[in-house]
Amino acid sequence: MTGSYLGKTLSKEYFLPAGDIDTMVLDTLSYEEFLETVGLRNVYDNLDLYGQGKPEEYEELKKWYDVYIQIGGYPAVVKCYLEMKDMEKCKEELANIIRIFVSESERYFDAVLEMNLFEQIFPSIAQSMIKESKGSSDLVSELSKIIFKEESDRVTKKSVNQAIAWLYRSHIIGYCDKLNECNIMEVSFHSRFYFRDIGVARYFLRMTGADRATMEGIVNENFVYLYLERLIRGQKLAGMSPAFGVYKGGEIDFFVRSLENYKDYAIEVKSGKNIGKTANMILKDGKADYLYLLKGDTHGGIVDKKKYTVPIYLTGKITFDK
Repeated sequence: MTGSYLGKTLSKEYFLPAGDIDTMVLDTLSYEEFLETVGLRNVYDNLDLYGQGKPEEYEELKKWYDVYIQIGGYPAVVKCYLEMKDMEKCKEELANIIRIFVSESERYFDAVLEMNLFEQIFPSIAQSMIKESKGSSDLVSELSKIIFKEESDRVTKKSVNQAIAWLYRSHIIGYCDKLNECNIMEVSFHSRFYFRDIGVARYFLRMTGADRATMEGIVNENFVYLYLERLIRGQKLAGMSPAFGVYKGGEIDFFVRSLENYKDYAIEVKSGKNIGKTANMILKDGKADYLYLLKGDTHGGIVDKKKYTVPIYLTGKITFDK
């Protein structure tokens, strides 16, 4: 729920009616839903995770993945791409969607400070995604420093907190937790942000001026985050939010416990061919039962029945029930 409707539900005058209430979460189009618009959903549904399919089908899906992580899943932006095949027009359409959201949202902020801050919060979140390689124990303080370039007072932190809460309730951003030493019971909540749409993530990451490799790495992580969040919402994975893990001074991109078989899975999102040392150490030390390597330049494969390489664009087909 966003904009005017969200504003009404958060107002003091609003009350929940008696009786049953159905709650729906409206996501932007997923990658597989995007594939449906170009007639490739069947190929996606039937393609083997571990490289046993036709090479040309993997390459075709990879081509469309590269498009999807540029434009994201807002229907108006997808429609723009399908009609014009023009990335610049898609950026303009997405920018217009963001402007409308910001303009409508600002009606629910009381002070000029809060309105000005709200316009700065998006690129500041993108900056925090780049800076916080090990996560943060206080995201509000970190964002305040990015926006105001100094330690902020209680009033400023309150405004930042309200802006973050609005974006979270509007389904624009999501939280990522941190698991200390990859222990599912040692959780630091809300240690990192991700955006709820890949196109929005890229739009604001570009504003930061980050180098291409850094930006692509974060966008790929954000893509995987969205699938894990949906599995948590569907009670397939443990936790309130997806989580990354730290272990012996290193980091794994995501660490999850399946509620199907109560096994632990380490997930490494890689854009190149190298496997992180931390990922291998986690598997070797028995902290995880399985390791998934999600990569763009692979058709998939299995090593020792513990380590799986999967094309990142097939992330949505992973079931975590081995």
